[in-house]
Amino acid sequence: MSAAFLIVFREMLEMTLILGMLLAVCRDWVDRAWIALGALLGFCGAWIVALFMEQLEGALDGNGEFLFNAGLLLMASVMLVLTMIWMGRQGVAWRQRTQAVSRQLESGRMPGLPLAMLGFVAVIREGAETVFFMFSLWHEHQMQALWTGGLFGAVAALLLGAAVYRQLIKVRLKTLFALMSWLLAFVAAGLASQAVYYLVLMDWLPPLVEHVWDFSSWLPRESLAGTLLRVLFGYDEAPSGMQMLTFFLYLALALVLVRRVRHGRAEAAPSCS
Repeated sequence: MSAAFLIVFREMLEMTLILGMLLAVCRDWVDRAWIALGALLGFCGAWIVALFMEQLEGALDGNGEFLFNAGLLLMASVMLVLTMIWMGRQGVAWRQRTQAVSRQLESGRMPGLPLAMLGFVAVIREGAETVFFMFSLWHEHQMQALWTGGLFGAVAALLLGAAVYRQLIKVRLKTLFALMSWLLAFVAAGLASQAVYYLVLMDWLPPLVEHVWDFSSWLPRESLAGTLLRVLFGYDEAPSGMQMLTFFLYLALALVLVRRVRHGRAEAAPSCS
């Protein structure tokens, strides 16, 4: 039961935190419908991937799963940068328009496809791993204990994700745009760093430094704190030099892009009297 609880809680917590942050920013029902559609497709895709996980692991000389995860993580990091650029544009417009126009911006929508892709990627990777790990425990535990542990893990992750969401929606949307731009920059950089982790495992990239540090003895990735840090910053208990280099370069690029969007919009927009 404890193994099932920890597996489901850890994997679902990552899903709920990412989806909660997206739903807090995108308050228009159409935006949220796109996110929900992507999450639903990701849920269905997770079961399909889990059913063929053994074949996927054996593909490309055993590197199929690593390449699959790296591709999803890179896709998610790019989509998050697009979300940040959209928030930067909305935030600038909010500051520069009148109150009436600002109210209209509350229903301003982001293009649906990036939102759907974010919902899809947030669910499919963690969902597939959850289903696969639960299958692996199938013969090692009694079914009642397995399902009970998984159910409690899912409920705990959903409650924690809902608590984070409820706090985020209390923040003024203009402030939330600015806050989430910074937060999503770290999340996107962390996802890119995790993608590089798999590429280093496949020997497609050099590690540069084998382990910059090793915190596995006191802050493992599987712990609650480690999971939260992994979601927010792409935490790795023993990262390679290539992972750290990717993280900081991607973070700098994301912040520069958002800053240029904000300044460009500020210079182009007419001043309000």
